[in-house]
Amino acid sequence: MTQIGIGASIVIQQELGTALFSPSWDNTPIVSADNEETNPSDLIYVKVKEIKALISGTFRIKFIMHSGGGFTSYAKIYKNGSAYGIEHTTTNSTYDPPITEDLQFNANDLIQLYIKNTNSYNTVYVMNFRLYGSPYGQFIINLN
Repeated sequence: MTQIGIGASIVIQQELGTALFSPSWDNTPIVSADNEETNPSDLIYVKVKEIKALISGTFRIKFIMHSGGGFTSYAKIYKNGSAYGIEHTTTNSTYDPPITEDLQFNANDLIQLYIKNTNSYNTVYVMNFRLYGSPYGQFIINLN
């Protein structure tokens, strides 16, 4: 067993390696989060959030988004710089309900959120980029 840290104040014991589990998402804890609001206006996909997974497994990814100017805004999960998840869109001027995807990642994969707009006068807002999973592992948030 190796001791690893979770957050700033919790330390748990866990064997390192692959996390093999069938997740039940009821009451599943957040294992990493970047809650800061980001609002670029790029017309091509740009990376705005990134988390590095240090264990393998299936994780639930959630985030919220809205369009600042009523034009179509897009968001997509990437893995290691390549498109991986479903393309999500919105034209709402207030935050939509959370977008959720359950995706598999290997240890050391980069879990990334990319966003873009259809109009340079529009801004897409995203926040609460959260990774849920069990068992607990250690994740690193890379702030852009």
